[in-house]
Amino acid sequence: MIIRKITLKNFRQYIDTSIEFAIDPEKNVTVVMGDNGTGKTTLAQAFQWALYGKTRFQIREIINRIVREKMTMGESKTVSVTIELFYNEKEYTVKRSVTYKKNAQMKLEEVDNKFTISDINENGEFHYFNDGEKHYMIKQFLPKDLSGFFFFDGERIEEMSKEIQSGKSEDFKEAVYSLVGLRATQNAMGHLKSVGNKMSVTKYYKAEVEKNNKSAIAMANYNRKIEELQEAIDKRKRVAEETKEKIAKCKKEIEECQEIIFSETHAMELKQQYEKLLREIKNLKEKRSRMVGKVLLKEFNNGFFAFCARPLIEEASPKIKEEGAGEKSIPDLTQKMIYYLIKQRKVCLCGTPLHENTPAHAEIMGLLDYAQPKTIGMQVNDYRMKEESILKTDNVYMKDMKQKMQDISDIDEEINAKEQEANEKMEALGNTDKGERAKNKKKVLEEEKAKLHEKLGFLEAEMKSKEQEKERQETEKGKLVITNEDTIKNANYLAYAEKLYERLSENYSKNENKYRVLLEHRMNEIFKTIYDGNIRISIDPRYRINVNVQEEFAAEDEVEKNTAQGYALIFAFISAIIDLAKDKINRNALEEGDMIDVEKEGYPMVMDAPLSAFDKTRIKSICTEIPRIADQVIIFIKDTDGDVAEEYMSNKIGKRYMVRKVNDSSLHSEVIGR
Repeated sequence: MIIRKITLKNFRQYIDTSIEFAIDPEKNVTVVMGDNGTGKTTLAQAFQWALYGKTRFQIREIINRIVREKMTMGESKTVSVTIELFYNEKEYTVKRSVTYKKNAQMKLEEVDNKFTISDINENGEFHYFNDGEKHYMIKQFLPKDLSGFFFFDGERIEEMSKEIQSGKSEDFKEAVYSLVGLRATQNAMGHLKSVGNKMSVTKYYKAEVEKNNKSAIAMANYNRKIEELQEAIDKRKRVAEETKEKIAKCKKEIEECQEIIFSETHAMELKQQYEKLLREIKNLKEKRSRMVGKVLLKEFNNGFFAFCARPLIEEASPKIKEEGAGEKSIPDLTQKMIYYLIKQRKVCLCGTPLHENTPAHAEIMGLLDYAQPKTIGMQVNDYRMKEESILKTDNVYMKDMKQKMQDISDIDEEINAKEQEANEKMEALGNTDKGERAKNKKKVLEEEKAKLHEKLGFLEAEMKSKEQEKERQETEKGKLVITNEDTIKNANYLAYAEKLYERLSENYSKNENKYRVLLEHRMNEIFKTIYDGNIRISIDPRYRINVNVQEEFAAEDEVEKNTAQGYALIFAFISAIIDLAKDKINRNALEEGDMIDVEKEGYPMVMDAPLSAFDKTRIKSICTEIPRIADQVIIFIKDTDGDVAEEYMSNKIGKRYMVRKVNDSSLHSEVIGR
């Protein structure tokens, strides 16, 4: 979206004012200068009112007071703001208007409120979008929830700066969620599975399934236990996530310490030897892990039963053979067959009648001792088959296990030796004050990281145990459900909803991490061009934006947190979300014609007094970089800052205006070209 023109009628200080903006890519800056109180902020707010119907004025009345006072009873006047803009190589007109009428008590009444978006069709006629299309087009131009990053005044940018410095980045997180579609995914997940008393799809179908159960009390007990287990799992999961964040932070700080130690070491051969040792240790640990997981445990699982069973088999076999058990058995003969012959057919297969108290009947009844279900003899025969299989196992299990344990022990010794050698070389690295501080801090961080890994291991083990117990409780609970037609149907719906939630959750986590990394990378690219000092930005999983000094290292160092730095972070963030916003438009395009050329499509940046917090050095960086960040820049600025801005932006300024009061009135202003 590139703004070509704005027209204000009866809007606060402006009775009839139009401003055309610079749209040339080479000269994309429009500067509007004026003293405080002349109406620069009104102009800046007019954009948001036209597009979204919102302003930040303390006095909500938007009609010009001179116009209002001149209105007579029954007379109507309209307040309007019209924006002409280019989007996807087409021109659109956005207009918002409110009509007021003075009633019999000489008070203003709102009698009409209109919002229109139009373009010119191929026949040269104005085409007006319907309500659904208007909502869609505004989201295409610039979504409302992102507008605060493209239309802002000094007060708003100050708020954003404080949010960044205090680690409260909720607006930044919401902006990213909106851009990449995570908010929609969150809403879908909340619809499927909710927290607390809010109804959801899964809660509804669980309730339907549980209506038909054998024991309401037992079901309630299972539900209570399952809920308690889930709460315990969730609690540990939160702690585990926090622990992972701490581990990641430790790891990052250890890497930073390592970089400093290397930078303070001039002996290249020593550094190479140390790095080689680290690689060898890593490879040995991976080899050990493979030997334990894929070799040792596999051999243990495959041979342990036979190893333990062999002594028992060797002792039992002679006794079984001595007793002669298992000799009497008839394969495939069942008790069911015998009872059928005696009670229903009453005739043997050979044709002999099977009357009670006859030799034939007694003979058939005697076969029950050898018929299935399995007799002792049959079970002994089955045992002998298993015994034969076990005894065929080569009796080298313990020898093999000892050898594999020895191999692992040898690797452990090699790892210990190389770690000791690496520690000795570490002592020789970075022998400066700065390097020693880095080494001391690295040692403390590594100890802390080890403790955190141990804590994480306990948490994951507890979670797994409770997950297994929860699954057991759910299995027992499932036995209470009556499998009638409705319950089966609802149970299928429930399973489908839970699976869908699981898939959405997986996709959500994957995309959130992906775009957070992209955002961090883009912010660092632009930040280093605006703000000096060799500073790196990091964004944690909670979207807290952290600033880390890389140039100097000292335990007592603190990152400078001032207004200028906060502003620079905001400009870097805006640049990053411009890239994400363009990407989103093409991902969400309903038709091929809705897609944009990301190289040609632009975003405006409309700012009211954005430079007041910067010193001259950083004003130069900001003025140089802003026209590159945004495809169009509109700055409303006081005269004193305007001269400095023009000095550094002169080659990018396409339009210049001055705001002044008409007849020195605070109720009427006008904009004139310069």
